[in-house]
Amino acid sequence: MTGMLVFLNIFILHCSKDPEQQPFLSYSGYDTRCIFTENFTGTSPKWRMEGAGHIQTGTDSTLTVRPVSDTLGTVIWLEKDIEGDFLLEYQVAFLDTSGMHILFISAAGNDGKDLFDLKLPRTGAYDTYTHGNVRNYQVSMHSYTNEGRHMPQSRMRKNPGSILLSHLGMDPCKSHRQYIIDFVKTGNRLQLYVDGVPVHDVKDKASRQNFYEDGKIGFWFQGKPGDFSVILSDIHIYKLIPN
Repeated sequence: MTGMLVFLNIFILHCSKDPEQQPFLSYSGYDTRCIFTENFTGTSPKWRMEGAGHIQTGTDSTLTVRPVSDTLGTVIWLEKDIEGDFLLEYQVAFLDTSGMHILFISAAGNDGKDLFDLKLPRTGAYDTYTHGNVRNYQVSMHSYTNEGRHMPQSRMRKNPGSILLSHLGMDPCKSHRQYIIDFVKTGNRLQLYVDGVPVHDVKDKASRQNFYEDGKIGFWFQGKPGDFSVILSDIHIYKLIPN
């Protein structure tokens, strides 16, 4: 692909965990224990990037993501699998009103294999994460076309197959500003909060052996090169313990 940087890359970042740290979101019925914190400094652990884009860490403990393709997205994967009940909390700043953000949860192969053991190459194109031999839950937010046309919606889906689990006829991240995102997974219940406000609350009604209990977390971005960029910061994962 002439003039386009498309790559699979691994970059090393810092991780620390403080069990006493508390999330912005107060989640009733559970105690929280922080098991992962990322401030984008230092030398470990491994994250993995797929797709077409540039990433840059900042001195202010942030990660800036800039897609370089109109059609291929950029995915930042945490290499560690997350299992059980958990709360993912992160901050994301959209620097303009274009592009799209999708959060992938419990991503793995259809047969339960590790996501990175699959032989099928993934280039950041949306369809490679929603069909074929990849399974996950996904939720979309900040939904704009590359031309800047707003799509007032947010959807939660189950893949493969883009099975719609929940639909909201408004975009919880419409503006170009910073948001606090919380995703909660307790068993087959999936919830999304934006700035502490509930957005989605749905159960995967599949039998226990068919809803996803573990896998990887990925942050997908796609937008017009030169215009769309986002800043990720303050990623925390909390184990949820019933009280």
